[in-house]
Amino acid sequence: MNGVSKNSLLAMLAAVTMCLAVYLRPAALATKEKPIDNYAEAVAAIAKDNEDFVAIDSFSGVHNDPNFIELSRNGKEHINDCLVFLGSRSHSPDERMVAILSMHELDVEHYVIFARGLLNLYEHGDVNDPEFTTFLFPRGAFSSVPAENYNNPLVVDVLNDLLSHKLPLWSTDGIYDILSGKALEQIREFQMKCCSSGRRDCCSSGRMDCCSSGRAPK
Repeated sequence: MNGVSKNSLLAMLAAVTMCLAVYLRPAALATKEKPIDNYAEAVAAIAKDNEDFVAIDSFSGVHNDPNFIELSRNGKEHINDCLVFLGSRSHSPDERMVAILSMHELDVEHYVIFARGLLNLYEHGDVNDPEFTTFLFPRGAFSSVPAENYNNPLVVDVLNDLLSHKLPLWSTDGIYDILSGKALEQIREFQMKCCSSGRRDCCSSGRMDCCSSGRAPK
């Protein structure tokens, strides 16, 4: 075979086949993200089911919605879904806010990934100031990943990166509060007052469950 042995030819074919398998494999095999049948519909349904809360710009009741809880628990698996959703201008302000708040359960590593993606959308005008601020400083009933991890190098790095961009003054001041630990103290104070008043709506977050113990979170 023109100086090429049968074994050599088979070896080359095997190598080509392996390369094709790597480059042509389905995207689903290359990611650990769990697909959702229709992310936009899921978010819209949550916003509609809680319209009494979102209508007055208060999302205090959303975190008790089973569908919202499920979406939040799987937040890291839907980071890309959420960013694509926010990159579209076809969704209502309430739906967009629900999508952003559903990211409040992210761990530090995935929070940083989402933060950088959200910053990119913000710089291109696809996310407005209130939306961006809500992500940085979620309402008291929701977990605040950066405040709770203010001395984590990953959080420090991404917050300093945010400070290097043009942000509203209140966002800049808020970021400095997070980096100094002041924001975490404010959250603890809020939680303590809320728990002592008997209001369970501000203690529902798994990371800030102070209602059963009567203590502010550590």
